[in-house]
Amino acid sequence: MADQSGQTPSSRGKIATTISEIAAERRWFTMMRLAFSGVCLAWLLLVLWAMPGGPFADIVTGFSASTVLGFLFALAAFGGTVCCMVLWRPSFKGESAHDFVHVLLGGGLLVRRRAQFKARLAAECRRTRRGKAGPFSIIVLKLDRQAASREDPTMRRFGGQLPLLWARSVARGDDIVGDAAADEIWILAREADEQGRTIMVARLAQELASDERLPHFAGVEMAAVTFGDDGEDADTLLLAAAENLAMPGELLNRAA
Repeated sequence: MADQSGQTPSSRGKIATTISEIAAERRWFTMMRLAFSGVCLAWLLLVLWAMPGGPFADIVTGFSASTVLGFLFALAAFGGTVCCMVLWRPSFKGESAHDFVHVLLGGGLLVRRRAQFKARLAAECRRTRRGKAGPFSIIVLKLDRQAASREDPTMRRFGGQLPLLWARSVARGDDIVGDAAADEIWILAREADEQGRTIMVARLAQELASDERLPHFAGVEMAAVTFGDDGEDADTLLLAAAENLAMPGELLNRAA
């Protein structure tokens, strides 16, 4: 029987791997949020215990018992804080405090929400202006609204997120992928100057130009901009990308 999914085996394999990675990340961050809540509770209990005339003063009247209780609260608060910092540090290496807050509020790092992506983009612009980070590029994928909303077995099987999952699967490990809107995907290509941007655009455009491989990307447009050449702040870069959207084939001709 012919394969009607519109994806090559390698493409399906990459998307399946991406789904597994996102699911694993969600499980890890759920545990992280629970642990963070527990640490916050321990600090709250320690503060209430230390308050003169607080609720624990009436519950635990003996000095020895009160001391032991305070020690346990302090051990849970300080020990939990140290453990969380040690365990979470690898996940947030190079990330800003805003990214940590976004994750605590339900966001992820493999695929980021629009506001989360823009906050990271603004932080990356500041770092680059100060010379603390290398050049980077932004790649924007603009989907055709009708193609993006089209319901078929493949799209339903991936929860309507096939384009986003594909973008995450083809992006490099250090790249940042943002779910900008129902018909728009952003990719922040770290350490990609104009030459690196050209290579990435050519690779993506070659895949997107194949309607047979990726039928759900019919009518997709793409644009790429680089920090410095096209702007030095988040809004300017995104506006420049929006003004330079083109079909993948056209971008391939430009890069040639």
